[in-house]
Amino acid sequence: MSDERRWLVKKLELEPELDFYARSLAGHIVAGVAGEEETEAFRQLCESLGV
Repeated sequence: MSDERRWLVKKLELEPELDFYARSLAGHIVAGVAGEEETEAFRQLCESLGV
């Protein structure tokens, strides 16, 4: 994952496990390999964080 994406997720100040989860989902989405389930999980995560 690029430094820019790490920085963006880091700005959310998430718990370490949730930080890893968010970076993993975002990385898959950006790489174009995320399925609908992963994309929906990322959307729900963002909504739960108010993002």
